[in-house]
Amino acid sequence: MSRRRFRIVPFLLALVASTAAMAADTDADPSWDGDGIAVATGFPSGTSGYSYPVADLHRTASGKVVMISRQSDFHGVLMWRLNADGSTDTSFGGGDGVTEPDWTSGNFDPVKSVRRADGQIAVAGRAAGHSGVCLLPVAGTAFSGSFGNDNGCATHAFLEFGVGLDTETYSDLANLPGGGLLAVGYFYDDQILITTTAVTISGLDPAGDPLIGFGVGGHVTLEWPGLQTLTPYVTRVRNGQVVIVFGGLRYTPETTQDLYAVRINIADGSVDSSYGDNGLARLHFGSVGGGNGAVSVRDAQMLTDGSVVAALQLRDGGNLDWVGAAKLDPDGQADTAFGDGGGRVWFRFDELFQYEKVSGMTVDDQGRMLFTVTISDDQYWSNGSELAIARLRADGSFDTSFGAMGRWRMELDRTGVGAKDVAVSTLYENGRLLLGVLSDGPVGDLVAELEPTILGFQSSLFRDGMEDPLLQPEP
Repeated sequence: MSRRRFRIVPFLLALVASTAAMAADTDADPSWDGDGIAVATGFPSGTSGYSYPVADLHRTASGKVVMISRQSDFHGVLMWRLNADGSTDTSFGGGDGVTEPDWTSGNFDPVKSVRRADGQIAVAGRAAGHSGVCLLPVAGTAFSGSFGNDNGCATHAFLEFGVGLDTETYSDLANLPGGGLLAVGYFYDDQILITTTAVTISGLDPAGDPLIGFGVGGHVTLEWPGLQTLTPYVTRVRNGQVVIVFGGLRYTPETTQDLYAVRINIADGSVDSSYGDNGLARLHFGSVGGGNGAVSVRDAQMLTDGSVVAALQLRDGGNLDWVGAAKLDPDGQADTAFGDGGGRVWFRFDELFQYEKVSGMTVDDQGRMLFTVTISDDQYWSNGSELAIARLRADGSFDTSFGAMGRWRMELDRTGVGAKDVAVSTLYENGRLLLGVLSDGPVGDLVAELEPTILGFQSSLFRDGMEDPLLQPEP
C-alpha cells in the first residue's frame, strides 16, 4: 500500500491548535491501515475521477468496508474491499482486494450505488446509452446474471430515439421495502429549436423486474412546462414515500436556477399534490455573492420527521462556487428554523479559491449534516487541490465541535505539492469517520492517476457498535 501522512494546510495550524480542545472527528486514526490512509494502488479512475467522481462507501454485514468507484477507462465498476481495520482484504479479488466486473452488453458508467439488505450492492448509471441499474453480488467478480433484463442489469430507454446531444442516465437509488429498488434519473432530449428534459423514475422488484403497479410498466416520467430539470437525487423511504430533489432552470419571467422537490408515493409512482405548491416545492437562493445563486443538488436525505435536507452546489453571478444547504419541512415548505430563516445556508471555505466542489452529504441521527468538498484555485486544478469537510448542526449553524469551528481542510499530496485529490463521500463506522477520496497517484501532474483512497479519522460518534440508523440499509 502506498501511503503518506496527512499534511494539514499550514495557515490552519494555529486555528486547529486553538480549537483542539473542542475539535472532533478530524484527528487521523493511526489504527486505520497502520497510518490513517488506505490506497488501492495501481487502480486509477482516469479522467472520470475528476469530472464524475464516484467513491461510495459501504459497510458489509461482517464489518468490512467496500468502496464502489470507476475503472480507469471511464466505463465499468471498480469494487474495493477492506478489512475492518483498513487493511486489504486479500481474500477478495486477486488478493489485492479489488474486482473490476465488466458488463457483457456494452459500456456501463456507474454514478451512484446503494447496499441492499441482502448485502448485494446495486449500482445506478448509464448502460449502453440508456438508464441502467446493475447488481453486484457479495463476491463482486461479476454482475448478478439473474437480475434485471440484460446480463445482470435492469435497463430502460426513456428516450426512444437518442441521437446527437441526447442523453439519459439514472443518478441515484433508494431501497424499497421487501428488497426492491427505486432508481431516479433524467433525460435530455435535444431537438431542433427546443430542448426537453425530465425527471425519470423506475420501480424495480428484488429481481430487477418492473415493479407491478408503479407508474406505467414500472416507470414514471415527470416534466414541467418551462422548467429544465437538472440531476435529481432521492431520499430514503419514509411512510411509503420518497422525496426527489433537483435543480431546475427557468428562463421566464427571469432566468433563475432554483431548488425543486417532489414527493412520490411508492405504491403507484404518483406525485403527492399536497407537497410544496400543488405538488412541486421550490426554494430560491437570493443574495448569494450579491445576486441569485444557481442551484445544483449533490445529495438529499429525509429525516425521521419527514423534513428533507439537501447538499447543494451554488454558483453566483461572478462564477464563484459556494457550498449550500437547504431544508424543507414535512409539507415541502422552507424550514423557517433552518439557516437564514428561509431554509437556506451558504458559505465558502476560502475567499482566495474560486472553485469549491461539493460531492456529497452524510446525515447523523442528531440531524447534523456532513459535507464533502474539494477546493482549488482554478477549474483545471493547475496548482493542485485540497480536501475539505464541513459539519452543520440541525439548525444550519456550524457545529463548532467539529474540526476548526465546524470546518476542516487538508492537502493530502501523496505525490508532493500540487497533487490533485478529490473528496467524495463519508461514512461513520464504529469509532471512526471514513472519508472516501480519489487521490493523485504516482504521477502528480496527471489527473488520470486518481486512485481510490480512504482516510480514517477518530470519531466520537457511534462507538460500541451503535450506528446511525440513517446509514443502515434502507428502509
